[in-house]
Amino acid sequence: MLTHPLRRALAALSSLLLVLGLVVLTSSPSSAEDPAGKYKVTGTVNVANIAVRFYRSTTGDESGPWELSETTTTNATQSPTASTGDYSAWLEPGTYRITFNEFDDGTLNWKVYAPYDWVDTAWYNAGDTTFTITDSGRYFGATALPKRAGYIHGAYSDICSNYTEPPTVEAYAADDPDPAHASVWRGFWGNEYTGWAFEGPTKFKIVSPAHASQWVGGDSFDTATAFTIPQEGNTVGPDIFLQQEFDETSNGRIRGGVDTESTGQDIAGLVVRFYRSESGGDDGPWVLTGETTTSDGTNSANDGLSKGDYEKSLPSGVYRVTVNDSPDGSVASRSYTSGAYRGTDLATAGNVCVDSRIIGNIDEAHVRPAGGTITGRVTDGRGNPIADTTVDLVDGSDTASGNDPVIRTVNTRSDGTYSIHSIEGPVKLRFTPESVTVAGKEVPQFVGEWSGDAPDFEHAIATEATLGETTSGVDATLADAPMVAGLGPYIHGKPLVGTRMTATGIATNHSDIPPSYQWLRTKSGKTISISGATKYSYVLTAKDAGARVSVRVTINPPATFPGLTPVSNISARSDVVKSKSHVVARARALGGRRFKITFSVSVVGVSKPDGRVYVSWVRLKPRGNYLYPTGTTTSRWVSYRDGYGSYTVKVSKKGYWAYRVYQPTTSTILTHQASHALYVK
Repeated sequence: MLTHPLRRALAALSSLLLVLGLVVLTSSPSSAEDPAGKYKVTGTVNVANIAVRFYRSTTGDESGPWELSETTTTNATQSPTASTGDYSAWLEPGTYRITFNEFDDGTLNWKVYAPYDWVDTAWYNAGDTTFTITDSGRYFGATALPKRAGYIHGAYSDICSNYTEPPTVEAYAADDPDPAHASVWRGFWGNEYTGWAFEGPTKFKIVSPAHASQWVGGDSFDTATAFTIPQEGNTVGPDIFLQQEFDETSNGRIRGGVDTESTGQDIAGLVVRFYRSESGGDDGPWVLTGETTTSDGTNSANDGLSKGDYEKSLPSGVYRVTVNDSPDGSVASRSYTSGAYRGTDLATAGNVCVDSRIIGNIDEAHVRPAGGTITGRVTDGRGNPIADTTVDLVDGSDTASGNDPVIRTVNTRSDGTYSIHSIEGPVKLRFTPESVTVAGKEVPQFVGEWSGDAPDFEHAIATEATLGETTSGVDATLADAPMVAGLGPYIHGKPLVGTRMTATGIATNHSDIPPSYQWLRTKSGKTISISGATKYSYVLTAKDAGARVSVRVTINPPATFPGLTPVSNISARSDVVKSKSHVVARARALGGRRFKITFSVSVVGVSKPDGRVYVSWVRLKPRGNYLYPTGTTTSRWVSYRDGYGSYTVKVSKKGYWAYRVYQPTTSTILTHQASHALYVK
């Protein structure tokens, strides 16, 4: 059984291995050396309890001859140190081959799986059937044993539509009805059974919790169909209908949820009823056996139920589940239509099997808003749409009050319109406009109201919209909220003549009212309005030099904003406004240790300025390639008129002299200077 090339071609595991209820795990190799000089080798097989034999070449040559060296068996169970299907052995140095399931050991594994020789699957020596142990161990990876025959697959169903555990498929040799000799395969695909055949005629039995076992193609082993399925082949079996077989001694449970059909919104407070089939079949009759109410989710930490969920313990049997099928007058009942699990009512609902041995979770039941649709538009007093207004729908019956919980909520669109699903009976609408932020606080821009332009619930006008119809024109005109002024205005810009100053407005809850501006000049404690400066920006002039400027911003509501009071704020004053100055100076030697400095001074905004500059001079002494000041610096105040002036200097020694003309900062002028050097004879 060591050299069979056809068996090597079957090394790839069938894609249908997922029907096998066996988890194949891998383990890591160990290179530890034992005291006897052997080395540990490890690997894994996709089958438990398979014999693994190691044959050693007596000559060290890959062609043999071979003698049995070690025998082991793959793990039958999972453990902290090894996975199901793992194997290991200690081998002396040498050349080896491995066989799996080589001989008939009387087990099911021999009947199901064909013998197989190990084949190396590593890319660098793929196809090798021998390996050498020298001074370390080896990990052989995962080996998949080929099956002797193909498999059968088909569909199964039962009376119920809820999820149940997948069935198992038992395979029997056609001449052996003993269950102890059957192989068992567990399916993982919904509503499909799959099982592997033996080599030769095979019969199959479907076994499922809470169902009677069913032979494929017959009522018993004797009448069941025998299938002969070739290796790597598959056969489509007949559809199987499984008959329920309930455990009458204990209760099962149903757990589900209720939401809206279109939006999936979970719904609390609806009554869920459970009807049991007295006949155990689709024909009923259906008898109310229990009821509960969908949870609001507040106790989910204890009962595990989120909003809209429900759970009920019930006697075993076939059930149908309805929602709100008998309206009780509550707001929740009036808000939604009736519904059912996988249907619209009891007659069309899907069946649910309840048994302690099967899973009781079912899909959500869907309902729709019970009333029609109410539409309208929200505007201000000028007809402008108000977006993002919250529209709350509340109970409008005679027994309702303004403190009742809101049933549904929508927001108005950008054009001020809204559309909201109603409930059965009268309702009232509350319109709450979005707040705006002023000085860090949320304040209203408009005053909220109730339907019919009412100030409160008691005076609101109720309306109705029956299922399938639309009630339109439920509009609201919101009044302006009182004016609330926040911070501002602020001015920005450098206080220099010729610079443009800009102003912000005042933060209010009515930003749609345009502000008006008036720039102000303050000098010697007196503030005046600057003529013509009535825009948000202002260019400083020479008249502002020596003064401080500010701006007054006024929000004066026009007649279209009735009842609003004007607000007016003045900004903080700027620093003192100054003009930039610019000094140009030059000098020429006159002889006799004298030189004459002439200079000009220009001031922004002043055509022919008068003033004084500070003229300084100092001797320069050469040092290398540079001149450095030496001795005492002499300075004089020198006046200038119409922007021009001069000064003649007499120095003590010939040589290089530096001079500077410095315009100091005044109440209206910013400093500037000019400096140069010349040689004086």
